[in-house]
Amino acid sequence: MTGVLSFAQIPASIMDSLKRVVSNGNLHEVKAFIERQKGLDTHIRIERQVFDSYWEWSYEAKESPGYVFDFISDSINIIYFKVISQKKKKYLHERKEAMEHFYRKYNEVYVRRVHADDFFSNETVYGRGCGFTGEDPPERKKMNACLEKNCDEKIFITWLQSPITELQMYGFEGGFILASKGCTLSPLAKKLMDNVAHKSGNVRICGGCIYSMKPISMVITEMKKNILQSIKRDDR
Repeated sequence: MTGVLSFAQIPASIMDSLKRVVSNGNLHEVKAFIERQKGLDTHIRIERQVFDSYWEWSYEAKESPGYVFDFISDSINIIYFKVISQKKKKYLHERKEAMEHFYRKYNEVYVRRVHADDFFSNETVYGRGCGFTGEDPPERKKMNACLEKNCDEKIFITWLQSPITELQMYGFEGGFILASKGCTLSPLAKKLMDNVAHKSGNVRICGGCIYSMKPISMVITEMKKNILQSIKRDDR
């Protein structure tokens, strides 16, 4: 399914060329096309593995405020591509059969049904003591509140199943803390944590006034180290 492009700030010639490249479906051609458009001055918002060979991508055009290019791919082809402006969809190209397969596989891996619009969020950030006031993100506050009550893993499973990687990080952290304190996790929680632990790509993090992207593997390694050190200190 293909929509209609209507861009006042992005040259029509660029958008027409983009449509042709996207219709061919080759991941590397689409990325190369977007990245070499000097007039758009794009930067990557999201670049990370969903599972297996499937990846989630998002580019923002700095010179065209509010325009974002979101797509899902396997290792070779774009299977979903959209352009949005001010949260409104301006262009959509979708390989329906490939996306239906993607949805089925996601449900097999994460035991949750999803839609393409569930991805590409950059509103959640993983971290602690963020911003000028050093306030914890809402998800960390909720995680801490849950940990203070009991060994209930339900909220952490929900986060681990999420298409939003930052939420998965909180789910992994909560589950790892429970397990490190001697709580027995369900087979589902263990499976989901293993899936998340082996993801590639970047996650959006914060610490103080610094917001940045960091490799998922590095975040998880540092997280586990800090949790074990904290538990060890508490046991003294």
